[in-house]
Amino acid sequence: MYQVLVVDDEPASLKHICNIIKNRCPDFKVADTARNGQIALQKAEEEQPDVVISDVMMPLMNGIELVSEVKKRWPEILSVIVSGYSDFEYAKGAIQSGVCEYILKPVRPSDIEQLMESLRQRLDELYYEKRNSFLKKASGGTGNTVVQEIRRLFPEDLYYAAIYRKNGLPSRFSKGYSADLYSMPQEKIIIYGRDEMEALYLCPENLLNGESFGDYFAKVYARVKEEGAFYTAVVREEPFQPEGLPGILGELYRKLDESIVIGKDQIVTAGQSAGCPALRPGQEDFSMLEYYVRKKSAHGIEGEIKRLFGKWEAEVRPQVWVEEKIHYLFGHLYSKGNLLEFNEFVLDDIFSEAVSMEEVAKNIQTLLIPGGELKTAGDRRKEEYEEILQYLDEHLSESISAQSICRQFAMSQTTLSKMFHKYGNSPFSVCLTRIRMEKARSIMNENPEILVKDAAERVGYTDQFYFSRVFHSALGISPSEYLEQQSGRSRSLDK
Repeated sequence: MYQVLVVDDEPASLKHICNIIKNRCPDFKVADTARNGQIALQKAEEEQPDVVISDVMMPLMNGIELVSEVKKRWPEILSVIVSGYSDFEYAKGAIQSGVCEYILKPVRPSDIEQLMESLRQRLDELYYEKRNSFLKKASGGTGNTVVQEIRRLFPEDLYYAAIYRKNGLPSRFSKGYSADLYSMPQEKIIIYGRDEMEALYLCPENLLNGESFGDYFAKVYARVKEEGAFYTAVVREEPFQPEGLPGILGELYRKLDESIVIGKDQIVTAGQSAGCPALRPGQEDFSMLEYYVRKKSAHGIEGEIKRLFGKWEAEVRPQVWVEEKIHYLFGHLYSKGNLLEFNEFVLDDIFSEAVSMEEVAKNIQTLLIPGGELKTAGDRRKEEYEEILQYLDEHLSESISAQSICRQFAMSQTTLSKMFHKYGNSPFSVCLTRIRMEKARSIMNENPEILVKDAAERVGYTDQFYFSRVFHSALGISPSEYLEQQSGRSRSLDK
């Protein structure tokens, strides 16, 4: 509920406006009142209202001076001037400068109701953007939002939280390629993903209608799962007040990081101890593997990689542990001159997109074995890239993954990764999403009356709400809004 500070030196006028807000504006609450601008400025400092409604003519500090000072100190507070016809010319300068809205006396309930609805829409958009910004910063362990502000962004008394991730951890050496995903403004459950593979759910307690959050999220988990991928979920079963959200988010993301085991579906309860303590990178014996790499023995490398990954899989080592070992190994081999190159982004793609430890092992072998990647002339590699793009365009309605493309074109994931970074300037998964969104936009341009659900299915999304979040993240507008625009243009052209 948005907070309003009402300022007027006439008690009857003050009471009149407060009663209208109380009885006709359910999304607003009068947080406080003041009889002049100076007192109002002090209360604005204390209350940090969303809206200030002020009469023009008041002692000590008039309404124009008040809203100008409010705008200077707190730019996000919306101001409204209440002006009689005789004072309107006096107030016009402030109104035209964008400092405030205005309403003329005598104040009618319908005028206040209409004005507050307009302000509500602006505040909804403002708080939507602020909430998304908070989630983005908090997911990275940054930001310093005060408790009062968190209460404004998350106004319900109690929340539940859970997170799931498809496949491995998000890219760390490909920052800036993928876009964050946010729930749509009209969605009551708040959803945030650091990329398209992830979703953090924040559910107000009053939406569960007696159902346990664990049962609710189990249904979400079952609905999102797809074949050819693995999913890791972390659920916090106890409700919490919004003030505790930064700590809760940190707990969930840490638990997710330590819990992901490549190829293993699992739902983990937040607060459980980690199943496998991490070891220091240097404790693993890579001496035999280093020997085979130095000797350029393909057979020896293959056998040793198979042994190591088989051992780690049997020990149920989490991804962060395995990835740490592999990065240590490649860094060590590169520093000793036993590797010609060390591409962090290629390793990043391998771990974030792999669906099994066997697949990771094969791709690591490809990077270590001399000639492990089939060499193709530069021009031919560009042709292969164009062929893949053509294939994607013709099969967007199907389930597509890096693994399926590698099988289709008989290439390793490392080759695919390098190809898309070189020619597409981003990982394969990001390019695929971009192609899907451009195709969806093209479909909507040609068919402005199409249902969002049908447009989503034609580009490979079975969940239209998930598709809407991806579309909004990529294009800055929801599919329904985009279709309305296209339909309006179509009607104007027909006239």
